[in-house]
Amino acid sequence: MRWISLVLLILLLYVPSVSEAQTTISDRRIEEKKRLSADAAPSHTLLRAPPFWIQAGGWANYRLISYRNLDKDSHTKDYYSFYRALDLRPWAQLVYQTSLMQQEGRVHYFYTRLKVAYVEQGGTAPGLKYDVNGPLFDYAYGSFDLHPWKIEAGRKYFSVGRGIAYGAVNDGASLSYALRDFQIGLEAARSLPHHPNIDTSVPGYDKASRRYFYGPTLSFTGFSDQYLYAYWLSERDHSREKPDDPDLDHRYNARYAGLGAHGDVTEHWSYWAEGIRENGHSYSSVTSEASAIAAWGFDGGAEYDTQSRLRFKGSSEYGFGSGDGERRSVTDTVGGNISGRDRGFLYFGYLPTGVAFSPMLANLHMARIGFSCYPFISSARFKGIELSADYFRYWKDQRTGGIDDTEATGTGRDVGHETDVRLDWHVSARVAWTFEAGVFTPGKAYTSPADDPETVLNAGVTIVF
Repeated sequence: MRWISLVLLILLLYVPSVSEAQTTISDRRIEEKKRLSADAAPSHTLLRAPPFWIQAGGWANYRLISYRNLDKDSHTKDYYSFYRALDLRPWAQLVYQTSLMQQEGRVHYFYTRLKVAYVEQGGTAPGLKYDVNGPLFDYAYGSFDLHPWKIEAGRKYFSVGRGIAYGAVNDGASLSYALRDFQIGLEAARSLPHHPNIDTSVPGYDKASRRYFYGPTLSFTGFSDQYLYAYWLSERDHSREKPDDPDLDHRYNARYAGLGAHGDVTEHWSYWAEGIRENGHSYSSVTSEASAIAAWGFDGGAEYDTQSRLRFKGSSEYGFGSGDGERRSVTDTVGGNISGRDRGFLYFGYLPTGVAFSPMLANLHMARIGFSCYPFISSARFKGIELSADYFRYWKDQRTGGIDDTEATGTGRDVGHETDVRLDWHVSARVAWTFEAGVFTPGKAYTSPADDPETVLNAGVTIVF
């Protein structure tokens, strides 16, 4: 066990020098679904010698995505027509728990998860049509429960609030302290080595991102079935320009203050809400002078659970990210703010949007309604099938500003609408099928010829072993 502990410790120390190779298509939405699925998968106990034991497991996913009119122009061949990938993520965990710790509900552990993926892509895009990513460290961290203190350090998923302002797999550490109904936390992390920069106008953006995130969090659970929280987060941009650009400063240093809550209102109704204020400094794309950031973000919604035999649920959501009328690009310095305050909301987390149209919540209003149910709950074979559907509407905040999709070159505020359907079939505890279809119909923010409907079909199978 001492040798195993030493090996795991060496792996943790080695993590910062290992990073993930990037595929041509970067789909945060798919990656988030994979991460949540892998995080929830159970492990097997291989060896137990109290107070130590070893657990291990694995997760494999095959996914095929078909694109049609990805550029929203039916008269041209798609840059990408399909994407398929086989993703394998085995993990191991070394657990330490004495009998006293078990009585107190505490545990220490080292967790390591590897990732290797084979990817194929089709279409007119230049470059490789296939790639192998890995093996690399997906997660590798230690967790130490020293109640009321808890420490976690290494490579893992870090986030604040709902994970909008910041939520990513990074290298770092978190410290929390529980005091009655309060929990105080502190996070400090950095972006993964050689990870692409969110600002694609930075010279060498694909391998030159180096951002640091740190800040405190506070949560309160003193009210029945309610969770209240607040956070402050600083993002410091130390990314390098390769080669150096003497005429333009690409740094983006932001600060986020968030306040939110979620919980149950009644037996059937639940809700969530989070407001975010962004400050800091960006740089003009013309004069390279510093501009003050003054932006807002919000996400809130409600869900109604009928608690019926078919487990029918309905939900609605509204999201908003402020925009700047001068920005043609919501992420880049080039095409970004020209003068005065930068009111574009730029964040480093994730908010789920549509299957076909998956924009950042920047210069955008989003409204969604949806439902889900288990229609074959009485069938022994098909009771694990869940059907769901969502309808989205999008509008610009600033008519003259750009959005996350560079094809939206028009000045109309109506971005468009989308309808998604999804089928999840949990065949067993270890096998699940997924099928998604999304159709996005552009609005007046798009002009001809880039105003044709976009369709995405997504199918996959997941096996836990």
